[in-house]
Amino acid sequence: MQAPDEFAHLNRAYGIAEGSCVAPVLTPIPISIEKLSVVFPPKLETQRRIGSSDILSVLHMPLSEAQQDRVRNEAANMYSCFPYLPEAVGIEAGRVFGAAPGIILYLGRLTNLIAYLGVVYLALGQLPDFQIPLLSLALTPMALSQAASASWDGVAFSTAFFLCAYILKLAWDPKIVTLQRRHYLILGGVIVLAGLCKTDVWLAPLLILIPSSKFGSSRRKWAVLLGVIALALLVIAGWNYVNRANMALWIARINDWRQIQFSENAAFVYQHPVLFLQAVMRTLAARWPEFASEFVGKLGWLVVSLPEWVIWLYFLLLAFVALTGTAEDRMKTSHRLVCLGVVAVAVISIFIGMWCAEVPPDYRNAVLHGAGHVPGVQGRYFIPFAFPLLLAFSNARLRVNRKWLLAIAAATIVTAHAVALAEIHGVYYLTGDAPKDYDTKLVRRAGSTADDAKVFVVRSGKKQWIMHASWITSHGYRWPDDVLIISPEQLASIPEGEPISEP
Repeated sequence: MQAPDEFAHLNRAYGIAEGSCVAPVLTPIPISIEKLSVVFPPKLETQRRIGSSDILSVLHMPLSEAQQDRVRNEAANMYSCFPYLPEAVGIEAGRVFGAAPGIILYLGRLTNLIAYLGVVYLALGQLPDFQIPLLSLALTPMALSQAASASWDGVAFSTAFFLCAYILKLAWDPKIVTLQRRHYLILGGVIVLAGLCKTDVWLAPLLILIPSSKFGSSRRKWAVLLGVIALALLVIAGWNYVNRANMALWIARINDWRQIQFSENAAFVYQHPVLFLQAVMRTLAARWPEFASEFVGKLGWLVVSLPEWVIWLYFLLLAFVALTGTAEDRMKTSHRLVCLGVVAVAVISIFIGMWCAEVPPDYRNAVLHGAGHVPGVQGRYFIPFAFPLLLAFSNARLRVNRKWLLAIAAATIVTAHAVALAEIHGVYYLTGDAPKDYDTKLVRRAGSTADDAKVFVVRSGKKQWIMHASWITSHGYRWPDDVLIISPEQLASIPEGEPISEP
């Protein structure tokens, strides 16, 4: 449960598996599923490391669907059910066979990953050229970790990739002389799906890259483009109308809980566009290293940062394959400007969305005086729009043999993922050096028995039972904030020392 908001996404997908495309105010969830977020809470890495007993416990825990709780899930309930369908299939398979909560989580992750890889494979098959840049983008540690989680980001990413790839197929494939009915139907279907995936629809103007001759005339081309945009807006508006009750609950929630006024924030953007754009530029200038890290791979609940050299190596790979990964110079200057414009509008839309959802009144006041940033934006939000940016810098004059280019990309991708796995293991999982991790720390094992409640201090690699609670505060520790809850396996791995009997 260490992908961003994974417990909320799992609850949303579970409700969809039970048949609720539009989520109820309170989603019925088995208590055993809720326990996953208790066993593996946010910021777990600050409390303990995970051992095999932690994993095995949720793989053998009974599902007990009859014992349910009704949970609020306003943030995830805003989203359409489409991106959760692969995960819901995995969850439903687990429910049919009465699988344990941990197995249901892994089934949902697995079906998400299969769907992601399948759609990326289809997208690569659509491209008549420029496949290696898309492959390199789709296999960043960040994209792949999200695709293999309970989050819906993987479906949103792959849908964006497929939409870009299909538009390039229509534009570049010499076998397509005139667009046929099936092309319009496929394009319309992908636009509908993109409209149900956050801001993927901002990619629709890439249709300008398709020559007018394939539409029959320039007039028909612009009619189709306007029709596609209208279809996308209709899908977005239609879902928001159908789901209006959940939208209202979410807006009320952020207003009551965080004092964020969504409508006033939205009004600020069109009343003060220049000041808002200045805030966007300040945010990009100040946070670009963090955005870069989150784009390539800031894993877990955004706590596992990859080494800086891996981030730069991956960006160098993306730049290299973009400059050398196309066989023909199909991109005119106007086409490159269209790609850059699509990326710019998409990025601005992300900042507008986060501004409306994250900014309290004092932030607005700061921006009015020429200060302040846009909070809440994360680097992975830019992944769906990175492909048109790579396309804008494509260059047929710089060519590398395709086999060598693929070998370079594969070596870089494997290296990045090997480092990512090592970093994840070091942050979350038990290692042979576990006793040193807790030196001078207070620890106790998870559980509710009297023995579980015993608090130990680890000194010189040994745990010492603190027999009197007063010893904790008298030696500068805070109760209970400084007590780390670790697994029985972790506690047992620390050698026993003499108990501390003095108060």
